[in-house]
Amino acid sequence: MIEILIMKLYGIILAAGESSRMGSPKALLKIEEKTFADIIEEKLRRAGVSASCIVLGCGAAEIEKSLNADRLNIIINPQWKKGQLSSLKAAVKKIPADASGALVCLIDHPMVKLSTIGKMICLFKKENPHGVIPVFRDRGGHPVVFSKGVFGALIRAPLNEGARAVTKNNRFNFLRVEVDDPYVIQDIDTPGDYEKIGK
Repeated sequence: MIEILIMKLYGIILAAGESSRMGSPKALLKIEEKTFADIIEEKLRRAGVSASCIVLGCGAAEIEKSLNADRLNIIINPQWKKGQLSSLKAAVKKIPADASGALVCLIDHPMVKLSTIGKMICLFKKENPHGVIPVFRDRGGHPVVFSKGVFGALIRAPLNEGARAVTKNNRFNFLRVEVDDPYVIQDIDTPGDYEKIGK
């Protein structure tokens, strides 16, 4: 376990999409017998995140049966067709009041390094910004840390703009941290992508 003294962060895993190009729910895909959902939750826990939730939408009933409910709080987003931000809004509204912020992960980024998550958390604790975005070769990626101070802005953000309405807003101080981790920008969207990571 990484020994990090941190402010209380809440983990959010966004997994409500249709997974149309993959053809099956990404949350239940496996790497070495662990589902994507379990892999991400375990990394968040090892990095010191206090608790985590997963937001489901399309196929929620099927996916929920296979998730570890003891470790992941399950949130159902009935408006999942409205896009990723609708799921983030649903999760932010459920975050415990004592959380300092949220670390938001995408279900199709299970390979992000534990060290990357740890680096982001450390920077968040040290600098106390509105958020932290990992960058690989000049491209911003995921996961992203959002401080409690921008939760209201996320909830009010237009669905068609997504979270960029907040991360790109000059009112807020989002730190971009260089990481040696190509997985922050690599989506696993198709069976071909899945085959490349090896199982």
